[in-house]
Amino acid sequence: MQASPLTLMVCDTFRAEMEAVCRLSEWGSRVRLTYFEGDCDHPLASLECAAEGAMHHLIGGGCLSQVAPQVEDEGGLVTLLEPCFALLCGQTQLDHWLRKGAHLVTPGLLRQWPQAAARWGMSDPVQRHAYFAESGRCVVLLDTGVDEDVERHLTDFATYVGLPAERVPVGLEILKLHLEGMLHRHQQQQSDQQQRQIKKQLQQQQMELTNRAMTVDLLAQLTGFQREIEVIEGVFQLLEMLCAPSALHYVPLGRHLDALQPAYH
Repeated sequence: MQASPLTLMVCDTFRAEMEAVCRLSEWGSRVRLTYFEGDCDHPLASLECAAEGAMHHLIGGGCLSQVAPQVEDEGGLVTLLEPCFALLCGQTQLDHWLRKGAHLVTPGLLRQWPQAAARWGMSDPVQRHAYFAESGRCVVLLDTGVDEDVERHLTDFATYVGLPAERVPVGLEILKLHLEGMLHRHQQQQSDQQQRQIKKQLQQQQMELTNRAMTVDLLAQLTGFQREIEVIEGVFQLLEMLCAPSALHYVPLGRHLDALQPAYH
């Protein structure tokens, strides 16, 4: 039985990275990508899952904690990493930059920062620079190599928040390992499901063979009965086995047309 594709649901800020990994991997054709609009400032409140019958796997960070139970209730899988940047690099590296007070960004976030800035409403540069200086010392780009204009985006954002910027190459290897693990988990789940289906089918076939053998045995016995009551009882046993009726009645016909009382029930 051929495995069905796995539908991965991921924040659109990781779109370029996800598509690059699937395009460069031999298993890419077995993965379908769907995206939802992420908002790092507000947890996601609802999510439209994949089509019914399709296996879906939600990927992201703590902002998805509210919708994770919905996905699991609909039969999907969930992988939440805190922070979501752990999809791109190791936890040790993340902890190092967070201890240094870094504002971590990705190419996807940098492409969207003007829209986010409009929501922030910080038009005063002095107030804006003071706000970001309180919560961090620098801007660190986790560069996955998917955006040729990322240097310009990083410079523009760093100027906007008034902090020095640093570019750290992380590549796509960690993300690829995460996706391969998710695909393996999906395949294992499908294999387990197929094994359960095969076991159920074998049990049904065994039951059918048993019933057929019993039917043949009862029919063979009917031919050896000498008395009418034995034949009647044998037919009743056969019908009970095949149909499991709640009640059976025998009404004699022919020479007994005037005797309509049940002879067996």
